[in-house]
Amino acid sequence: MRNSMETLRRRFVALGDETRLRALLLILSAGELCLCHLEQLLELPASTASRHLGLLREAGLVSARRTGRWVHFGPGTGEARAWLDWLVQLPELAAERERAVQTLAQWRNDTGGTACPI
Repeated sequence: MRNSMETLRRRFVALGDETRLRALLLILSAGELCLCHLEQLLELPASTASRHLGLLREAGLVSARRTGRWVHFGPGTGEARAWLDWLVQLPELAAERERAVQTLAQWRNDTGGTACPI
């Protein structure tokens, strides 16, 4: 029971921050984003973006994949997928979901959205 309670606590903590919610919605909208892209999209320094994504990863809400120097974040899998499906259905987040889609579209238009600037 303690393990499941800890998982629940971590997920609620991770979802309790506006920046982490925005990051999660961007990842869900894109499917996968590199840390450097999330830094640009969220307008955060690397250390701050990394800390937020680390909390989302610890909660199981995102997965991380390293490719050379780059870390790519995607949606969590397994039981976390039900949480993510629930989250994107919340009417309270409809405007934020739309904003994430628009932000990604504008960013891809401006930058091509492919190469990491590092």
